[in-house]
Amino acid sequence: MHLAEFDGQASATERILVAVKHGHDLDHVVQRIRDDIAIDAIRERIAAEYATQGIRTFSSSDYDQYTNLTRLTNATADAERRPEIRIEDHTDCPGSALAIAVHGLQDDDVQIYGVCTEPQHHHDRWGGSTQAKVKLSERSDEEAEARRAERRTLIANNKAWDSGQTTRRAWLASFLSRKTLPKDAELFAALTLTQHAFLVSSDNRSIAEDITGVSYPHGLQQLVEATPTKAAHVTLAVAISAREHHTSRDSWRSTNTADIDYLIQLERWGYTLSPVERIAAAPVE
Repeated sequence: MHLAEFDGQASATERILVAVKHGHDLDHVVQRIRDDIAIDAIRERIAAEYATQGIRTFSSSDYDQYTNLTRLTNATADAERRPEIRIEDHTDCPGSALAIAVHGLQDDDVQIYGVCTEPQHHHDRWGGSTQAKVKLSERSDEEAEARRAERRTLIANNKAWDSGQTTRRAWLASFLSRKTLPKDAELFAALTLTQHAFLVSSDNRSIAEDITGVSYPHGLQQLVEATPTKAAHVTLAVAISAREHHTSRDSWRSTNTADIDYLIQLERWGYTLSPVERIAAAPVE
């Protein structure tokens, strides 16, 4: 089934086969593939728009083909002030280009910055001639690489969280469509509506609509009135909506007890946590 969805896409097919081989959860893997394809499409669309203007672009992953303008200056080697080159001041350089970074599917996940493919026409902003400066530069490079590694992890985990969220909510929709709920479902709902009342009051219930397919509040109200046996389902949906609304990319960056309890509860009900959700479900130190 999943292989048919990506027929003709060798990379996607290989990722699925590897996931099957290692016993990874296919729902998470497939959703991540879908999101990666969507991210690539965004990048390609932006690149095509710039191409119509005669502007050359690179993917941010092609960092070995260019130098960021933040590392370059047109100041002389002995100048005390060494400002970075601005994009608008770089258009006449034969190496002028832009790099496109798409870190996810949210509106603020797109970053475009100036780069140069022929940095020899400029000067290194942090260049120096003394041995002391060389050593300082080396240390700075190590620190910069450490920061870049942290940034790569941040971007990768944010993408994974977004894909996991899509998979999780699809699972929740299926979960709430069951005729019989788990025995502790009412307990979870009651604790959410009391212990986490502040989450309920700050939730706009849109997630309740998404995972039930019924509008809030009138649709769910009418559902309960027409079918009283669905009352527990509706109450649980509202409680889950509040807990889902509280989760975000910050859930894995800075774990908190509310999200930990929630994700562990979903796991008890049969949901398979993705690796980044597993980070978010780790105990607070």
